[in-house]
Amino acid sequence: MNTKIILSSVLLNIVLHNATLSQIKVPADDTLAINYIDAYFSADGTLDFNHKKSLPAYFAPKGSNLSTIFCGSLWVGGIDAGGQLHVAAQTYHQNGSDFWPGPIMDSANYSPHEDTLWNKLWVVNKSTIDSFRKGLFGTKIPASILNWPGDGNTALGEMAHLAPYMDSNKNGYYDPTGGDYPLIRGDQAMYVIFNDDRGAKHGESGGKKFKIEVHLMVYQFNNPSDSVVYETTFMHYDIYNRSKNNYNNVYYGYWCDMDIGNGGDDYIGCDSANNYWYCYNGEPTDPDGSGQFAGEWGYHDTPPAQAVVYMCDPMNHFQFYNNDFTVQGNPSSDTMYYNYMQSIWGDKTHTTYGGTGYMSSDTNTNYMFPSFPDSTIGWSMVSAKYAPQDVRGLSSTGPLTLNAGDAKSLDIALVFAQSFSGNNISSVALLQKYVPHIKTFYTSQSFVCDSDLLGVNEINMETLKNTAIIYPNPFSSKATLQVNTSTPIKKANLKVYDMLGREVMVIDNIHTNSIIINRNNLNKGMYFYKLIEEGNTLVNGKFIVE
Repeated sequence: MNTKIILSSVLLNIVLHNATLSQIKVPADDTLAINYIDAYFSADGTLDFNHKKSLPAYFAPKGSNLSTIFCGSLWVGGIDAGGQLHVAAQTYHQNGSDFWPGPIMDSANYSPHEDTLWNKLWVVNKSTIDSFRKGLFGTKIPASILNWPGDGNTALGEMAHLAPYMDSNKNGYYDPTGGDYPLIRGDQAMYVIFNDDRGAKHGESGGKKFKIEVHLMVYQFNNPSDSVVYETTFMHYDIYNRSKNNYNNVYYGYWCDMDIGNGGDDYIGCDSANNYWYCYNGEPTDPDGSGQFAGEWGYHDTPPAQAVVYMCDPMNHFQFYNNDFTVQGNPSSDTMYYNYMQSIWGDKTHTTYGGTGYMSSDTNTNYMFPSFPDSTIGWSMVSAKYAPQDVRGLSSTGPLTLNAGDAKSLDIALVFAQSFSGNNISSVALLQKYVPHIKTFYTSQSFVCDSDLLGVNEINMETLKNTAIIYPNPFSSKATLQVNTSTPIKKANLKVYDMLGREVMVIDNIHTNSIIINRNNLNKGMYFYKLIEEGNTLVNGKFIVE
């Protein structure tokens, strides 16, 4: 469960946090449950316990009282050009929030009305979209399509385009009456838009604001014939820098408080070579909870394992910390949040290999408990002789740069594995087979790594000092992309994506500022492009094939 620093105070702070500013006392929540899993999310982006019932966030199987995750959230930390630290990181809302529902807008336009408007999550099924495209609903457009947050209000300072959609009538805005529809991944998807700018301050971490806007698509596949995929939830984050600041030494990642049934008897570990970390029961059986864990149902004789798997980015760090307030305990400052993303303890000493990870050897490490629990060598919570306990962990990617107008993406899979024979370690062994399966499946979907779902980043062209025009646009055969840059292009490549963010065309070794784009096998529709040289995006934009 959470830091379990008295649940009643958690709920009280959730009700009170930022009420004077936004009047959103409790973020809206909704569930994704088209497959084996029932996953609760809040409008502020957290995989969060059900505020209405004070329940965990992630039920497996759905419809039961058995769960593997209490809470999870995105963490981001970085340094601006002036050397100032910025942190946005959510845990249990006990000291307030670092994220709020909705997109970033000009500060003068934030209002209780806008807060209420954006205190939502949008859930839509692929089957509904397919039926809509076939005209089976007639003139009655389903609410999940009609209310899709495709566009922002630029008059308020919002991004022009928010959630991805097919612009069927090519009028440049989301118009379901004209045939436009959401573009999603999976058989059911949830879209969440949140930011770190709305509130007066970051109450959770105490960090300075980034002015980042985050778009999260959570999705599941309804495929019972593939039990591994059927028991997995996927998450795609797009992190947009809406500020005028360039940030360096940026780390971002996923924090999670896992509870395998009864959360008081768990272990945690990671597989750094395969980019995931996981939680498993620390004892052969998982009894129902007692004491502070009273009310939590145990998995009894068949405790599962639960993993957080990085699908694209490298998992550069994995950190476990204790449920206390020591230098190895719950983060109590923005610096401590940021340092944990770099495998650094509260007293600024680096995590070391073995034992508790604190000054246990002369060998620094970025990965705690990297050995599997059945290994006779290496370092795990088993070999370190930890008592089974309430665990939480953090994985991160970095260091990176996040410049003004830029965006970063993060793709994660929550993989569940439950062995119905053997003991608690048997589910970990099963997890080792499931993770490669999920990665193979993900690759088969042709999703593009490190690409936002809108296809390209919304770049500030004045900042980039480059311009481009494509003509004719729309085109049916070929078009010319004319690029104006401060220096001639020497060796660039052009990448083209469809509306789902899938890479559909690449033109390599470009040595000219006038680029011919042949239609080739592109179907009719809207596409996005990026012109990249030496890892930097020179220009980007979109075109239409008719």
